[in-house]
Amino acid sequence: PTDPLELCLEYKLGFDDVSDLEEKKCVVTFDERKKLTAEDAKVFAQALIDQGPTNIEYLFLAGNEFGDEGLAAIAHAMEEGALPKLLTVDFSRDKATDAGFICIVNAIKHCRQFRDLIFAENTLGDTGFAALHQVMLRDEWPNIERLNLAGTQFSRHTISDASFVPFATDLADGKVKALRLEELEMSDNDIRDAGYAAFAVAIQRGNLRK
Repeated sequence: PTDPLELCLEYKLGFDDVSDLEEKKCVVTFDERKKLTAEDAKVFAQALIDQGPTNIEYLFLAGNEFGDEGLAAIAHAMEEGALPKLLTVDFSRDKATDAGFICIVNAIKHCRQFRDLIFAENTLGDTGFAALHQVMLRDEWPNIERLNLAGTQFSRHTISDASFVPFATDLADGKVKALRLEELEMSDNDIRDAGYAAFAVAIQRGNLRK
């Protein structure tokens, strides 16, 4: 391509040609000096839509700068059917908030094989987690295996008992189904004893793997 935005994206992704996404299985950002911006993410998402449905299974896009705007663009590509085989995404350290997280979780239903969501070290709180709760109540993520919503010691996520207790209660009561869940990482959040107690009931009732 001669479009300068496409050329820039190719350089950052290490691709020979961004117009050749259809057969790729995995897309990775690997260079701290080549962070994707919101504009890069929009170009990438549009390329996915234009070439879709693609065979991409893994999007490892951690450590970028595209934030909520970029996540909204990628979510739109998911909604448009561009990523039907998507299994795993890593959006850690992408300067994203609840707004971007909500866009992604609401688009999961368009990727029926989807398993793993890593959204560590962003800015995430009860609003985002409550949206995920609703997605799971609607059984729009039946194949969940791994969910990583960890903050960091000095930049905590703020998911608290306000959103986690209702989620864990519905999990314990069988309203939320997550029998394939293998990993739930919630470190450096604001969940307290009530949240952990409710989650323990779900385990005791056999609604989670032990």
